[in-house]
Amino acid sequence: MSASTASGAGDCCGSGCRSRRCSGTWHSLGWGWTAPLTSERTYFRQGINPWRTLEQTIAGAAGGLGAIGHGYKVLEPQNGGVFLPGVEDLILLVVLAIACWALVRTWRELPAPYFFYALLVLAMCISSPVRSDPLRSLDRYILTIFPLWMAAGAWVSRVRGLRTVLLLGALLMAFYSYEFATWAFVA
Repeated sequence: MSASTASGAGDCCGSGCRSRRCSGTWHSLGWGWTAPLTSERTYFRQGINPWRTLEQTIAGAAGGLGAIGHGYKVLEPQNGGVFLPGVEDLILLVVLAIACWALVRTWRELPAPYFFYALLVLAMCISSPVRSDPLRSLDRYILTIFPLWMAAGAWVSRVRGLRTVLLLGALLMAFYSYEFATWAFVA
């Protein structure tokens, strides 16, 4: 037995087993053999068409615009996030638009495999929404799509916008640090 197998490293359940035994382990713990494909229900997610996600988000963002127009408080720290739910949809829709812009930049500036990787990961991120908040945590998921950041970084350096980006990043970091320090859910 190798050292990595003995320590549990390199396997999926930490007991030195491989995929067939892991399926048995999952089953003995009450999970079916399709657990990796069906566990999203546990987190109130559902696999749907990305266009349906966009439709739900646009409806929520319109509600957010209506709430802003009627004078509701935009910052509403609660369990669901820092902003009022409709305003959160509006912000995440802007984040998605920026990600789509970065995806176009990826197509123009990087080799095709980077573009297709970023496209598939972005499509996956918007294909399993939370029922009440379709783009929940999209901003967090986009942080892992490295080709978008490579293309955006190339663009920022070309237009000499580094100072602007650093200033905006510092302001956002200060805002979210304050919200986190006041026990608001920031994700």
